[in-house]
Amino acid sequence: MYPCELSFRMDCFYLHLTLNYTSTLQVYSLNSRAQENVDDLLLMTHGRIQEVLQVARDNYDCLASLSDAIALLDMCHCFADNVASSRMTWCRPLLSDSNSDLEHEDNSCGSGAIAIRNGRYAIDITSSGTNTREGDFVPNDCYSSALQNFTVITGINGSGKTTYLKQIALIVILAHCGSYVPAEEALLPIRDLLMTRIGTADDQEHNISTFLLEMKETAFICNSTTEKSLFLIDELGRATSNEDGVAIAWSVSEYLLTKRSMTFFVTHYPQIAKLAEIYPNVQNQHLGSQIAQASRGNESNISYTHKIKPGPCKVGSDYGVEMAATCGWPSDVIQNARKIRQLVQDKIPGADICDGDNSGGRFAENHRKAHNVLCDLAKHLLAMKDGEGRLSTDAKKHYLQVSTSSLRSKLLYKVIKPHF
Repeated sequence: MYPCELSFRMDCFYLHLTLNYTSTLQVYSLNSRAQENVDDLLLMTHGRIQEVLQVARDNYDCLASLSDAIALLDMCHCFADNVASSRMTWCRPLLSDSNSDLEHEDNSCGSGAIAIRNGRYAIDITSSGTNTREGDFVPNDCYSSALQNFTVITGINGSGKTTYLKQIALIVILAHCGSYVPAEEALLPIRDLLMTRIGTADDQEHNISTFLLEMKETAFICNSTTEKSLFLIDELGRATSNEDGVAIAWSVSEYLLTKRSMTFFVTHYPQIAKLAEIYPNVQNQHLGSQIAQASRGNESNISYTHKIKPGPCKVGSDYGVEMAATCGWPSDVIQNARKIRQLVQDKIPGADICDGDNSGGRFAENHRKAHNVLCDLAKHLLAMKDGEGRLSTDAKKHYLQVSTSSLRSKLLYKVIKPHF
């Protein structure tokens, strides 16, 4: 007996304890009954689950069709809601399944060509309130066809080259999914494969370094290419030395050129831009930018237009040092880097082979000469067409042979030979 107090009263309460004596056999019996009840519940639950599964098996076709319909409806609703609620301009892309620009010339869909007018990145940054330092996102055009299927893109760091590649990839993927695309107008061919080589990640799980992973992905691209593929390659070969990097980038570019696949190739190597002087289906483009020396100190003013422009980048190859100067480096380090770079450039023969002014002037001169040669050929072809009814087949063959020989001689002595 234990007395206890409740609140401030001194009344005593007594707890009467009742003791029950049970044997081990009785406890075992109670436990067995409880376990049997649990087993019965599990059996009943299993039976009900099997009944539901049997109903699902009997109506699998209907349920699968219903799931597909709901998924498609959800996808279309997401596409429509995204386009309707976005502040950006979205358009319905026109798709074509033609392989070449030479087929179906009357097709208004731009057969076999990628043509995007004022394309944008698919994520609307204005709605999140995270605008860039320079202002709103800058839209860009994009064009690639069977006659210009390889595009070399250059530009300084931070000009938007990688964003431009991702923009193209997202527009192509959205168009193939059946969605509107973030552009004012888009003409796209159907691609059977879209592959990218972007980033500098490694694979620690499989003990693969950054360069080895880059080479493995590039090898997969080269082994999987077809004429209807689209490849987006970002700064191939930057994880190794300049000599090896240029060699790898050049050889991969030539291999993809032989496969006739559409390729957008971003690089910092100015030598790769020389492909346009050798292969007629290579075009050079760059993201606009400008570097100006500041009025005080060692810092430089770097301004970006983020606008795609024709031709290779004309900014000097020392933009890496100038960009480092804007990141808070000590002035002594910047001055020393500029001196060392100048010393290295003076010791390398032909280091200015890719400078903007020299390269641009020579390219313009070659372009002018080639244009004149092609104009002469066009005049010969028009003259032959005018005399179509008066010339025999043998006369036409002889006329074409003479014109071709003359064209070859002019290209050899006016355009190609001056380089050697």
